[in-house]
Amino acid sequence: MTNREKILEAAVTVFAKKGRNGAHMEEIAAEASINKAMIYYIFHGKDELYLEVLKKVFGDLYAEMIPMYKANMEKSLPDKEHLVLMIDSMVDSFTRHGNFTRILVDAMSNGVDEIAQAIQHCRDIYGSDAEFNEFDSILAKGRSGGFRDVDAEQVGLSIYGMVLIFYLSRPLSEVLGIRVENESEFLEQRKKSIIDLILYGVLAR
Repeated sequence: MTNREKILEAAVTVFAKKGRNGAHMEEIAAEASINKAMIYYIFHGKDELYLEVLKKVFGDLYAEMIPMYKANMEKSLPDKEHLVLMIDSMVDSFTRHGNFTRILVDAMSNGVDEIAQAIQHCRDIYGSDAEFNEFDSILAKGRSGGFRDVDAEQVGLSIYGMVLIFYLSRPLSEVLGIRVENESEFLEQRKKSIIDLILYGVLAR
């Protein structure tokens, strides 16, 4: 692993734990077992490092999700089942990439411009709007596929938003006084709720 890769891995861990404003270069250097001067030599400052971290976490997620979606689309399933499978796969991918979710939530209040740059970076690699292509191919069939005539990009944004809220459910439930006895069971119920809400919104009735 190169020094650049070590620094990025360490920065992902520290930014996920402390957030952009709470993270310090000394902590990242210690996590990477690298002299702090080396970080500044490679990345020049925290802002540049933060952008590269966003590119990395988005890129890692895209690299997993895009082939997964395409593989799902090749399965001989009804369109409704394809949509359920995609949402389920998305939640599972976000679960495996927990640092991505924590960093993204922090970045939405501390790095909106950088998010746009990171997404564009992924689009340059995987193609424009690649994250919506599979939603579009399913939903664009309209009533012939059992769906209402909906805007696939808007549905995609809604799904991404609901999946992000999925990871805020536990602290939000505590604020609202909702008792969670079994967290894994609670999160599984949340996943089913997301799928139910999306299907209710897009299925033709």
